[in-house]
Amino acid sequence: MNSGLSICNLAQISMDGPSVNWKFFTDMKKKLADDYETILINIGSCGLHIVHNSFKTGVTAAEWKVEALLSLLFYLLKDSPARREDFSKVFGSTRLPLKFVNHRWLENETVCERALELWEDILKYVKAVESKEITKPGKKSYETVIEASKGKLIRAKLHFFKCVAGQIRPFLAIFQNDKPLTPFLSSELCNIIRSLMRRFVKKEVLTKCPALYSVVKNLSALNPREMASNVKHCISRFKKVVTQLVSVRRIKESDCEAIIQEYTSFLDSIPAFGSDRLDELLSTYMNTDPYHNLFKVVQLLLVLSHGQATVERGFSVNTELEVENLAN
Repeated sequence: MNSGLSICNLAQISMDGPSVNWKFFTDMKKKLADDYETILINIGSCGLHIVHNSFKTGVTAAEWKVEALLSLLFYLLKDSPARREDFSKVFGSTRLPLKFVNHRWLENETVCERALELWEDILKYVKAVESKEITKPGKKSYETVIEASKGKLIRAKLHFFKCVAGQIRPFLAIFQNDKPLTPFLSSELCNIIRSLMRRFVKKEVLTKCPALYSVVKNLSALNPREMASNVKHCISRFKKVVTQLVSVRRIKESDCEAIIQEYTSFLDSIPAFGSDRLDELLSTYMNTDPYHNLFKVVQLLLVLSHGQATVERGFSVNTELEVENLAN
């Protein structure tokens, strides 16, 4: 179906995951270069997936089996009303383990927190089962709980899982949003990397991270906090953005000087910003005659996607999980 949109104006292809759509991206990039002499702007794949998958990779690599324990704790009691009744009556707890979701790792911070809160009751439950005070569950989930109960470091492992998830989760709260946030992406990812480096870092995990892309790093030149506090740094980064736009044939080299001058002039008279949306803010103060060339460039930059925010917010079983976990 013909949308009526000109393919030669395509600036970017959003990618849902770190390994998705790269072949399509390569083919489309070649077609645009051959047929229209334009090049797609590459800022990497979805930053939300990168963060999720990096956390998952780290947890799996540790081989602590925290994820298996959190998942099976829920199903140990979920599938049997009798076991739930034993747990509630014998140990006086009306709260139960929450549901762990394998493809939404960072959302499992609260699942881990609930497991820690219930751990003493869980140990009492195991003791009661082993002393035959209550019926022994005949399923794999119980064997996993038994194994974990014997580990002296299980609480430390659960606390570490919860702590790292909590350290990373605010990133998702910020970027699972339809607002234009790419100018903030580099600084937020770098903050995560720096904070985690105090614990551990594995270089190969970061090779597809959007923070490594030059466009992403230099787009901090449109971050209002940076524009107001670090003018010299912003000008340097904006010049690099303009150079990259020339290299992908999005603007003419002959227009660069005027665009940079308008940007510098804007920084010299930067207003007191009062909007929480970057597009509204820059449109209000920049969409005027003195910044005519600059605003065209900024419009292009603000449509670059920081990740699949809309898809991520409605992905999988979020609503169902929220209802189920709140009920517990």
